[in-house]
Amino acid sequence: MVTGVEIAGLALATFPIAVDGLRRMVEGVETIKYWRRYRVKLEEYACDLEAGRVYYLDTLEELLMGIVDSDNELAVLIGEPGGIAWRRPEYERSLRRRLDRSYDTYLQILDRLRNALIGIRGKLGFDEFGKVSDICSSMLPSSGTVTI
Repeated sequence: MVTGVEIAGLALATFPIAVDGLRRMVEGVETIKYWRRYRVKLEEYACDLEAGRVYYLDTLEELLMGIVDSDNELAVLIGEPGGIAWRRPEYERSLRRRLDRSYDTYLQILDRLRNALIGIRGKLGFDEFGKVSDICSSMLPSSGTVTI
């Protein structure tokens, strides 16, 4: 079972991929006449998602302040979302103590957030590493561009 701290790290890791995916889509849309009318909307979505990432990061940093021992540890966690540092059992114990009866609700919310971000990433055609999935790549012509 994935712990609350691990889910927090995984959610943090997924935000940049989703934001970058929307931004790449915006760039791609610029080259396709048919989709030009969606460019502004996609830019708005990317901006909203980036704002959500910043809000989440601020909230996460505030939550972790009483859990990690130093700014260096916090920097490692934030700098390596989903990395091995997120799996430290003492972080999980501290998170449980800090959140107390809110812990289960926190896990449910984080799981929903993570699933939503994975869904966005998938709809944009990106894998967990931020690369265009093979399925989406195969739909492009051999030149790598789409013309309408």
